[in-house]
Amino acid sequence: MDKKDYLDKATEKIFDADAKNMVITELEGHIDERIDFYKEIGYDEQASEEKAAYAMGDTETVSAQFGELHSDFYNPAFDIVFFIIWFGLLGGVYYLLQKYVFIDIGLSSLLLAASCLSFAFVFGHSALSLFRNKIVPIILSLFGIGATGVFNYFVLIELDKKMNDSPANLMDFIFKTKIPGSTNYPNEERVILVVSLISAIAVITFLYSLIYNIKVKHLSNNRFDNKIKHMFIGITSSFALVSIALCILFSFKCYHDLNTIKNEYYAAYDYVIELSEKCDSKEEIIDFVSKSDYEFTERTDADGNLTGYIYNYNLVSIEIGFSSVRSRKEIREEYKEDLDELLNRIKELAEEPFKYSGILQSNAYAKRVNEYQSELEEKLEENVEKDYHNQTFCSIVLSPRIYYFDNSYDRLSTSFLEVKEDRENKFYLYETSKLNDAEKYDYYKGINPTRLEIEYDLSDIKNCSYTFNYIIGGGKFKRTDEYSCVKPNDKNTAMYEKLDKIIEIVNANINKSSSEIAKLTGATLETPEISSEEYEKQLAQLGSFFDSTKELLLDFYEMSTKYIFDDWYFIFSGRPYETIYAYDKYGNIIDVRYLGNTPVIKNHNGTDGQKKVSFNGGYFDKKGYYYSLPDHAPYYTSDGRRFYYYCKTIEDKTHTVGNTKEYYLTDREKLYYEVDSCFIDKNGYLYFNSGNLKYDEKIKKFKSPSGNEYTKAFETSWDENGNPILQSDENETINSIF
Repeated sequence: MDKKDYLDKATEKIFDADAKNMVITELEGHIDERIDFYKEIGYDEQASEEKAAYAMGDTETVSAQFGELHSDFYNPAFDIVFFIIWFGLLGGVYYLLQKYVFIDIGLSSLLLAASCLSFAFVFGHSALSLFRNKIVPIILSLFGIGATGVFNYFVLIELDKKMNDSPANLMDFIFKTKIPGSTNYPNEERVILVVSLISAIAVITFLYSLIYNIKVKHLSNNRFDNKIKHMFIGITSSFALVSIALCILFSFKCYHDLNTIKNEYYAAYDYVIELSEKCDSKEEIIDFVSKSDYEFTERTDADGNLTGYIYNYNLVSIEIGFSSVRSRKEIREEYKEDLDELLNRIKELAEEPFKYSGILQSNAYAKRVNEYQSELEEKLEENVEKDYHNQTFCSIVLSPRIYYFDNSYDRLSTSFLEVKEDRENKFYLYETSKLNDAEKYDYYKGINPTRLEIEYDLSDIKNCSYTFNYIIGGGKFKRTDEYSCVKPNDKNTAMYEKLDKIIEIVNANINKSSSEIAKLTGATLETPEISSEEYEKQLAQLGSFFDSTKELLLDFYEMSTKYIFDDWYFIFSGRPYETIYAYDKYGNIIDVRYLGNTPVIKNHNGTDGQKKVSFNGGYFDKKGYYYSLPDHAPYYTSDGRRFYYYCKTIEDKTHTVGNTKEYYLTDREKLYYEVDSCFIDKNGYLYFNSGNLKYDEKIKKFKSPSGNEYTKAFETSWDENGNPILQSDENETINSIF
C-alpha cells in the first residue's frame, strides 16, 4: 500500500474538511520520516513507502480511531438558525419597545434592559464563535454586531430623548427614579460614540477570530495565539454575563420604577388629605407646608406677596393657591352702583301716582320711597354677607403630570390612575347616593382619585370642600366621574345629624302643613308676606288658562318658605314635599336630599333615542347599581358579559349634510352591535336580534316566532330590584313591564 492509499483509508472517517487536512498533513510528515529511514538502510523508493505505511498501523484501526477523535461534523444550519432567531428577537423587541415603551417614560429602564440583552447576545456569540473556530459563525457574528449596533442606536436615541439629552438626568433616573422632561433633540454623536465603544470589544474579537481561524487552517498558530484566544473568550464571556446581569437588574428596576411612581402619587394624596384635615386657615396651611418634607416652591406676585406653592416631581403635581379675599366694604361698593340705579328707577315709578297731587300725597310718596330703599338696603346686606362668606381663600389641586406620560392614562405607568371594571362597582352602590356630605367624604377619601381639588371658603359650615375625579374605563371608552363633598367639622356634622332627623320627621308627616313641620322639627318658620291660602286664591282668579303653570307657581311659593336654625335653614320643593334643600345662614346651598318612601321617578328622553326612567335623578342597571347618567349604565347578557353605550361620530368630509352619529352597544373589546338590533328579554338581559322579532301593537312589545317578548334596549330601564321597566305618561312606572 503506497502513501496516498494509506492516507485516504486512514482518514476516510473524518468528515470535517479542516480536521481531515490537518490529520493528513501530520500523518504525511510521519510517513515521510519513516521513508527516509528505510532509504538510508538500503530499501528502494517503493519498498520504503510500503514499509513506512505498514509501520504506521492497520488502516481500519487507525481510521476508526481518527473517526472517533474527529467526530465533530460541522453543519452550519444551527448557526444560521440561531442568527435568524437573533435578528428576529431584535426586530420583535424593537417592535414592542416602539409600541409600549417609547411612549411611556416610566418604562425607560426597559430600554436599558433591552440594550444590555442585545449586547449579551453579541458578546456571547463572539465568545462562542471564537471557541468553535468555524468560519460561518465568525462571519455571522460580524452581521450580528452591525444589527445590534443599529438596534442600540435607535433605542439609545429614544432614551436620550427621555433623559432630556443629559447624562446627569440618566444617572438621577437610574439611582433615584427621577423622571426628567423629555426633548426632541437627542445627541446623536454621543449615542454613536457609546454604541461604538461598547461594540469595539466585539469587533476586535471578530477580527482576532478571523485571524486565528486562518492561522489554524494553515497550521501556523502557536501557544501565544492560543493564550490570546482564551483571553478573548474570557473577556467576551464576562461581558456577556455582565450584560445579562444588567438586563435582569434593569428589568427589576422597571418594576421598582412603576411602584415608585404609583406610591409617590398615593403618598402625595395622603399628604394633601392630611393637610386639609389639619388646616382651616391660610396661616395654618403656610405653617404646615413650611414643615413639610416636600420641596415646595413659593409663588409670589409682582410685589413679593406669597400667592401659593407648587411641587412637581415625576407624576405628582401639587398646587396651592391663595386668593385675595374681598372685604364686605369692597363687595358693598360693587353693589352700590346697581343699587343707586335701581333706586332711581323706583323713585321714577313711585312718583307717577303723585305727580299732580298735593303735599299730603308728596309725603306719602317720600314714605313709599323710603320703604323701598330700606328694603333694598336690607337685601343688599344679605347679599354682601352671602358673597363674602362664599369666597374661596385657598385652593389645593393634586393632579398627575400626565403630559410627561404622552398625555395618556392608558400607559402602564399611569394605568393605576384608571378605575378598572373590577373596581367600578364600588362607585355605583345605590346606598352611596343616599349618604350625606360628611359620610361621602369618609367614603370617597378611601378611594385614591385621579385628581383631587380642595377649596377653602369663608363659610362656617362648608369651609372646606372636595372634588374627587376618577377615570373610569380606558382607551376610547374612558370618562371622568366627579364626586363632591365637604370636610366634616363640628357645625356641619351637627347640621347633618339634625338634617337626617328632620328627613325622618318629614317622611313620617309628608302631608303636614309648613307650620306643623316647623313645630315638629324645632325650626323657626319664615313665610312670605301673603299666606298660602291667599296665594292659592289669587292663582284661582287667573282662570283655567294658567292651569298648566299653577302647580309650578305653588311650588315656587313653597320654596320661599324657610325653616330657620341658628347657622342654617332649609326649604322644600314639591307638593307633597319631594326634595329638601339645606343652606347656610347666608344663603349658600349645602345639601340636596330626596324625601318620601318612594323615589322621585321621571322620564328622560335623549337626542340619541334613549327613553329612560330616572329614580331620584339616577339610573339603575340590571344588577341594581346606580348611575348618574343613562349612558353609564351597562347592559348584561345572561352569561354575565357587560355591554356599554358607545357613540361613534361619522365625519362629513363632503361638508354637505354635517356629521352624523351612530350608536352601538359594545363589550369594549371587539364586539359592537347597532342599537336597533339590541333588545331586552323578560328577565332583563340583553338579546341581540338577527331580524326575527316583530312589533306587536297590542302589547307594545316585540315578539319572537316562539312567542317570547322583548323591548328595545334604548327604551328599557330597570328598577332597584333589577326589574325591566318602560316609561309611562305619568312618570310613575315602578312595576315590572313583564
